[in-house]
This record gives sequence, C-alpha cells and structure tokens, in this order.
Amino acid sequence: GSEASPPQYQCVYRNGVVFVPDPQSAAELYANGVFGKGSLSRSRPIGGSKEKFCLSLEETYFLTYMVKCAELRDSETGDVVTRTRADQLFSRQNPSFSARYAVYHYFRSRGWIVRSGLKFGADFLLYEGSPSRFHGKYSVIVHPMSRRDPQLFEKLETVSRLAANAVKKLMVCLVTPPPATTPSSSSTTTTSTSTTTSTTTTRAKTREKPKKKSRTLPAAMREGEGDAATSP
Repeated sequence: GSEASPPQYQCVYRNGVVFVPDPQSAAELYANGVFGKGSLSRSRPIGGSKEKFCLSLEETYFLTYMVKCAELRDSETGDVVTRTRADQLFSRQNPSFSARYAVYHYFRSRGWIVRSGLKFGADFLLYEGSPSRFHGKYSVIVHPMSRRDPQLFEKLETVSRLAANAVKKLMVCLVTPPPATTPSSSSTTTTSTSTTTSTTTTRAKTREKPKKKSRTLPAAMREGEGDAATSP
C-alpha cells in the first residue's frame, strides 16, 4: 500500500505551551478551521517577529492524534511526543484535560468552532462558524462527574450571568468515564440551561442538532470526525 504522508504542520511543546513556529502554517491553521491564536492578539494572529502562534492543548490533541495533520515535538529533546506521552503531559498540566478534550472533540467533530471561554468564565465558547462572522452561541462549562466541586453551582450562577450579558446560552457538559475502563473512552452527557435559569440544569441530552459546518474545515481536518467523543 502507499506510505502515509508526513504531517503537514509542525508544533513544539515548551513549558506547557504549544507553539507553531512556521508563520505560513499558523496562518493556514487559523484560516482553515480557526485553530490557535496569536500570543499578542485576541484571535487571528497579527504577525510580526515578536508574536508566537499558540494552540490549546485540546486543539493540539485533535490535530495531532485525531486528524493526524500535525506533529508535536518536545522543545528540549526534539523528540516526537507520542499520544501516550501527550496524555501524561496534558493531564499533568490540567487534571481535567481528559474531560475537556471529550467535550472539545464532541462539538468540533460536529462542525462547531470551539474556542476558549476564559473571557466569560467558561471552558469553551461554541460558534456556528468563524468568530469574525458569527456570534458565540453557547458558553460551555465542563464538569467531570468523577470530581466533586463544592463551588459548582456558584460558578454556574456567575458564568450564566456573564453569558446573559453577552447574549449567550449556558451549556453544562457532564463527563462520565464508563465503568471499568480507562479514561480513553470517556463519554459526555450534555445538558443545557437557559441563561435565565442558570442554577437549574436538566439531565436530558440537548435536543438541538447543530447544522454540519464541515465546510469550515479542509478535508484533511475532517478525518477526525466521529459520532462519539474520544478523549485521551
């Protein structure tokens, strides 16, 4: 059979941050899927020698190990970071990484643009298309069911208030790994609340079927699509 083509994009992991050194690669990743952000800009990289283009851990995992269009290397050793090693590094950096990635993959593979929700106190923001043309529709909170958070409802109330001010809906994603399995097969149960009832969540799966937006991703970046979320 034909040999697999080499990864299209080179990424570097350094001190907990993933960089894309090549400006052309950075521009392509942002243009073809809205991946990453400039270190000196809010979203689209502005260019210049001082700006670094960064990928989130979730974006890195999706592009490297799911879509397989990127390769991640350790800045200190120059070695390729394997999927197993990435699991260790990313989970050490953020103990909730497995749950966050399950949610990221779930929505990304269904055509949503998934961006950081830090500005609104959330884990993610969901866009139906490029943030330059579409308003963020949901603020997303990721809650691993295996972890108790005594401040969860207080956090939901705060995030809901911020979401309401920005005309967004609040979505709470409860992530539960199946029993007697490794975290590699985590599943998500997605619950949604309106911004006016932030302290009350329903346990029914969200019934809204977002339209496929795969046209925002090139063919190579759609290979990671699947019906179920896959976390490390």
